[in-house]
Amino acid sequence: MYPADSPYPSLFRLAREAWPTAKLASFTSWSPINHGIVEDGLNIHKESLPDQQLVASIEKYLTDNQDVKLLFMQLDEPDGSGHTHGYGPDSPEYLKAITTCDHLFGRVLESIEKLGLLADSLVILLTDHGGGGADKYSHGSDHPMDKQVFWSCVGSSIAAGTEIKQLSLVDTAAIVAYALGLQAPAVWDAKLPDSLFEVTMKKGVE
Repeated sequence: MYPADSPYPSLFRLAREAWPTAKLASFTSWSPINHGIVEDGLNIHKESLPDQQLVASIEKYLTDNQDVKLLFMQLDEPDGSGHTHGYGPDSPEYLKAITTCDHLFGRVLESIEKLGLLADSLVILLTDHGGGGADKYSHGSDHPMDKQVFWSCVGSSIAAGTEIKQLSLVDTAAIVAYALGLQAPAVWDAKLPDSLFEVTMKKGVE
């Protein structure tokens, strides 16, 4: 459990310190994120449910809380399928789980669009790891299949088709902090890719 006064704050703590009354929400299928990583005692709305139920809950939350400042969603079925049936393009069950996850994410994105929130939002979609490299049913090795991830985003401050030449998964924290107008702590390893917000940076938009 990460303590609320850790010298390595999460994005949620950073946001809470900046906005004491803002609505912050974390929806996860893998409960240790909400009950071990995201700090307690910060008045963050937390829910941990299976993927399908989680997305239904997010849809309702967005409808009822359109002024939410930061919302995190984590779906877990692709990872569970990989551990059970194997990772990679030769695993039909794994590919089916990814397809289902894509549909669920589409539902959340559709809610954001229908509520008119997309124009003021930065939406990031990423995977936390690959799998099936050194072990077809696992991940965590130095094999490229385990280390290469999918990362994409959409938002009014991002030029369509923007390519990022170099990006580490941990840089996501710095990207979100910048998008929210927050100062990333010096202790973070996360770095802001210069090319991602190149248009707004040239215009002097913070």
